[in-house]
Amino acid sequence: MMMAVWSVLGFSDIRAMNAIKVVLVVAANTVAVLCFSVAGSVAWRETLIMLVAAAAGGYIGARVALRLRPSHVRIGISVVNFLITAAFFCKKFF
Repeated sequence: MMMAVWSVLGFSDIRAMNAIKVVLVVAANTVAVLCFSVAGSVAWRETLIMLVAAAAGGYIGARVALRLRPSHVRIGISVVNFLITAAFFCKKFF
């Protein structure tokens, strides 16, 4: 959503937008982790598994995105977002 809003506002460099997005998401997630940790609501084993998987996926995804043309990255993001939306829609109504 951040990247979509930034695109509407005139930003066109998808790599720069993605870098800014990553920093903002890390900041928001850090605050969330602190809040949930203080509340004692964290399943640490599952959290660590997801942390490793997310870090590996982010690293691999960034490497792949740097090798692709920005137009292909935009198309890929749009296709994945459409498929996720369609899956949620089908699950909700069918």
